[in-house]
Amino acid sequence: MRWADGRGGLKAAFARLPSNTRGAIWLVISSLCFTAMTVLIKSLNNYPAPMQAMYSQLAGLVLMLPLVIRTRGRVLVLNGTWMMLGRSLSAALGVSLSYYAVQQLPLADANAISFTRTLWIGPLAMLILRDRIAAGTWIALVIGFAGVLLIARPSPGAALGLVHLAAVSAAFFLALSVTGIKALTRHNSVATIMVWSGILGALFLLPVTVDGWRMPDLGDFLLLCALGTVSVVTSATYIHAMSIGDAARLAPIDYVRLPMAIAAGFLMFGEVPGAWTLAGSVIVVGTALWAVLSERRAAPIDPNAPS
Repeated sequence: MRWADGRGGLKAAFARLPSNTRGAIWLVISSLCFTAMTVLIKSLNNYPAPMQAMYSQLAGLVLMLPLVIRTRGRVLVLNGTWMMLGRSLSAALGVSLSYYAVQQLPLADANAISFTRTLWIGPLAMLILRDRIAAGTWIALVIGFAGVLLIARPSPGAALGLVHLAAVSAAFFLALSVTGIKALTRHNSVATIMVWSGILGALFLLPVTVDGWRMPDLGDFLLLCALGTVSVVTSATYIHAMSIGDAARLAPIDYVRLPMAIAAGFLMFGEVPGAWTLAGSVIVVGTALWAVLSERRAAPIDPNAPS
């Protein structure tokens, strides 16, 4: 009974936290899951990125099937079909391109480039969601991205390679999908978004995975199933975070993925970060902590305001 009361007290205390603080906590959990997912992606780099993404979608659909049965299909009731189609297409493109980048680049580098999506989230949130962005949020984004540049250290005048272009494109498409999540959660549950994301994602990926499809052996199959499971948890916690907080304000919290990636790359693949990488990581971690602790005073958005 005391244990139950303790859990209830923690739950009540968590519920009393500001919505952006609760969203930040869920986003950190999502970042931990994301790091585990990138380790699995890199470990399975003998499978093309779209094929990995397809297995992730299929595993997600299997995991969501009991929910569909338990709700007798009510979870499939969707508001905003065109928004869901656009969000799922952008997510499928972003995920496939980001898987490719993770396969080809060190984990720290792939994650560093992925943070360019924060440059898109703010403008997209203002354009699509009409979020009001406080000056402190822009400052946090700029400082955090400066840390990312320290890690990436692009050479003056050097052209981006194919894998770098893929990583940057993935950042844009994922930023677009994040903004779509926020719009969809105004009239849909997280479960509905997850189920339809899995269905539509698999349909969008099918044409590019049919050619060259191959069945994995048992060991790889289990790892691919694990990848799909972790991918679902990552998406679910991310969607939940964005549904209870402001997309643009939560964006800096995502920077905690970077030190996680550095640690995972070193421990799992022997990727040793240099001094610039460590310096940039200190900046982005500091930015993330600042974003969590800082007060956000911008006026809330009225979802019923006229377009």
